[in-house]
Amino acid sequence: MTVIGIDFGTANSLVGYFDGQAPRIIPNEWGAEVTPTVVNVDETGQVTVGAVAQSRGILNPDATAANFKSLLGTAKQYHLRDRQFTPTELTALVLKSQRISAERYLHETISEAIVSVPSYFDNQQRDALIQAAQLAGLTVMKLVCDPVAALAASGISADQESRVLVADMGRDRFTVSAVHTIGKTRQVTAQATVNHLGGADFTQTLVDDFIVQKGLSELDAAAYMQIATQMEIIKRGLHFTNQETVFLTVRGDEYTYTLTAEHLSKIFAPLIDILTEPFATVLHRVGWQLAAVDKIVFSGAGGEFPVIQQHVRTLQGNLSIVSDTPGDRVALGVAALAGMPLQDLMRPEMILTPTAAHSYGIQTRRKTFAGWLTDGFVPLIERGQPLPVEKTVKLATNPADTEVFIPIFLGESMHNRNNLQIGECHLQKHPQANELIVITFRLAADGELQILVSNEATDELTQQTIEVTPTVVNQPVDQATVQRVNAFAVPQKNEEEDQLILTQLERLANENNGAIRQQFENKRRQLIQLLADHNPAAIAKYRQEFDAFLRDMQSEYIL
Repeated sequence: MTVIGIDFGTANSLVGYFDGQAPRIIPNEWGAEVTPTVVNVDETGQVTVGAVAQSRGILNPDATAANFKSLLGTAKQYHLRDRQFTPTELTALVLKSQRISAERYLHETISEAIVSVPSYFDNQQRDALIQAAQLAGLTVMKLVCDPVAALAASGISADQESRVLVADMGRDRFTVSAVHTIGKTRQVTAQATVNHLGGADFTQTLVDDFIVQKGLSELDAAAYMQIATQMEIIKRGLHFTNQETVFLTVRGDEYTYTLTAEHLSKIFAPLIDILTEPFATVLHRVGWQLAAVDKIVFSGAGGEFPVIQQHVRTLQGNLSIVSDTPGDRVALGVAALAGMPLQDLMRPEMILTPTAAHSYGIQTRRKTFAGWLTDGFVPLIERGQPLPVEKTVKLATNPADTEVFIPIFLGESMHNRNNLQIGECHLQKHPQANELIVITFRLAADGELQILVSNEATDELTQQTIEVTPTVVNQPVDQATVQRVNAFAVPQKNEEEDQLILTQLERLANENNGAIRQQFENKRRQLIQLLADHNPAAIAKYRQEFDAFLRDMQSEYIL
C-alpha cells in the first residue's frame, strides 16, 4: 500500500508519493499540483474545498474559511452561514480532498501519510493535525518539520554531516532555519521567523498601492477580495525588468495599473529591507560563520517570487543556493520520505530551541488609508520567537474613558475578528486625563502567558496569568463532526468543473451591468437547467463551448 506525503500549507496544499525512482506530485482533479487550503459553504449547505471554494470566496467571503492552519489546536470557531467549524474539522476536509485525489490518481486505497509541519508548531497544534488526518481517514506515520522535508528533496544526504540554511517563505511569514545533519540525525538548531513577510504581504502591498493610486474608497469585502485575487495573479508574472501595464476589474469598472521596476522597488523596499534579518539572527544564534554553511535551500511558494531569490543571491555571494521549484520542495520532501523503509523513516529529528507557536497581542483602533480599523491586532510576542520571551509596550488612553479594557488575542491576522480572544485585563483611570498604560507580556517555555498592566499616573497594577495551552484537542471529536467529514464527497472533475463555471458566471454577472450582465445570467441558468435535466451529452457540449463563450465576451468585458 502506498504511503503519501502531504504538505498542508496555509494558502495551498500538495500531495505526493514515491514512485520507486523519485518523489512525484499528485495532481488534483483539475490537473493542478496545488489545492487552495480554502473551505466554502454555499447557499444550499454544500461544502466545497479548493479552487471552487476559493472562487466562491470572492462572492461570499463570510461563507468562506481560509488561513485556519495557524489556529489548529485552539478553541477558534468559524461561522460559515448557519454552520460552525473548528480549525481541526476544516483541516480534515482539506486532507480528505488530498487523500481522495491520491486514491483516484493511484487507483488504490490510501490510509497512511507523512505530513509536514512548521517547526514552531507546539504539541497542541501537532495533535490537532494528527486528529484532523484521522478524521480524513489517514494514519499519520510521522510529522516532519518543514525544513527537514525541504532537505529531503534537495539531494542533501542524511548520511553526511552538513550545515544548511533553509529559507522558507510561506503565505504570511519568512522563516530561516539552521539545520545541522550529523550522525544521520537532522537537528533544527536555530530558526528566526519574520511574520507578515510572506507572499501575501507582497500581494497586499500591490493591492494597497493600487487602491491609493485609483482613489478607491468604501470597498466592501467582495470588491476587496476581487482586487486581491487579480493582484495575486499579476504578482506571479512580475519580472522587474521593464514597464508592465495590467488590467483589473473592480465592481464592473475596468482599470489600468502600470508598474515599472523603479516603482516596484520603491513599494517593496520595506519588505525587501528586512529579508536579511532572519539570516543574521540564525547565524548568530547557532554560532556559524557564513563560510561554514554548505548550502541555502529555498522552499515555500513565496520563494518562487523572482525578487526574493535575486535579493538573497546578492547577500550571500558565492554560497551554493538550491532554488529550483521551491513551492514544491516540502511536498517532494515528504513524498520522498514516504518511500523510505520504516527503519529509515524513524530516524530522529531534533528541534533544540522552543519557540512561540502563536503571536500574542492586544487590540487597538487606528486610522488607515481605507478608514478606521477598529479591530486592529498589535502583537507583542511574535510567532517563532525563542522562549522564554518578554515584551513591553506603552499606550495612550482616551481622555474620556474612566476605565480601560484590554482584550488579549492569539493569532496572526491584522484583524482580531480572525484571531482568538483568550482573555481581558482592565483597570481604572482618571477621567479627562491623558494617561499612559504600560503592558507587559511574558511567555514561558511551557506556554504560560503572564500579563502585567499598570497605569503610570495612578501606579495601579493588574496582573493576569493565562494558560494558553488549550484542552480542546485531547477531547474526543463529537460524532456530528465525524458524520460531517464522512459525508463530505470530493467531486469528480466534471462535477467540480460545473461548480466552478456556475461560480465564475455568477461573479461575472455581479461585476457587470445591462446586456453583458444578462448574457452571463442566461448562460448560468442554461447550465443549471442542463444539470437539472441530467443530460450528460448536452452538459459535455456546454463545457466544451464555455471557453469559446468567454473569448467572445472579451470584446465587451476583459476577464
